Amino acid sequence: KNEGNIGDYASGIVGLNCSDFKVSNCKNTGDLGDYSSGIVGYYSCFFTVENCENTGLVSGQYSGGIVGERCSNFKVNDCVNKGNISDYSGGICGRQTGFNDDNNSTYDKYVELKNCINEGDIVGNNAGGICGPSLGYNGSFSRYNPQTLKIKLNNCTNKGNITHEDTSAGILGPSVLDNEYKNNTSRTIVELENCYTKYGSLIG
Repeated sequence: KNEGNIGDYASGIVGLNCSDFKVSNCKNTGDLGDYSSGIVGYYSCFFTVENCENTGLVSGQYSGGIVGERCSNFKVNDCVNKGNISDYSGGICGRQTGFNDDNNSTYDKYVELKNCINEGDIVGNNAGGICGPSLGYNGSFSRYNPQTLKIKLNNCTNKGNITHEDTSAGILGPSVLDNEYKNNTSRTIVELENCYTKYGSLIG
């Protein structure tokens, strides 16, 4: 359990740019800075998070209540965010979830979220109750080695109010399937199954 506030580029439990791990039954109560997260840090990959909770405010930009921005190849099951969500952030996952900008990868990428709930109010612009903006982002380098990114959300729910319904959404923030280059042949497949938002739209 982490109870202290979290600064910029930091995380409550697992640090930045980590790989090959599993986190279960952990909790963060500290408020988040920019590019930060309650449980797993920015740029991490190949991990699983289960039964974790964030109650700290997602008060920084580009942050996630459970998983930080630009993480890929991971699963999040049965996690809850209760902290209010600010600009360019997400209740469960931060901005550019599934980030694909690797010209050396020989494997396809995946993100799976199951039974996750956001209870925090979405008070910022360009934010999402479950995932922040630019889900499935394909960066400049991915065009050299085309890959497929598969993102699946199953039984995920937003219960939080949305202040700016014109720019934010209950499940996925805006700019889904964002490509830096129009001729990029990497592709992203997004599947939502049994997902629900009490307020606003599912997708920004």
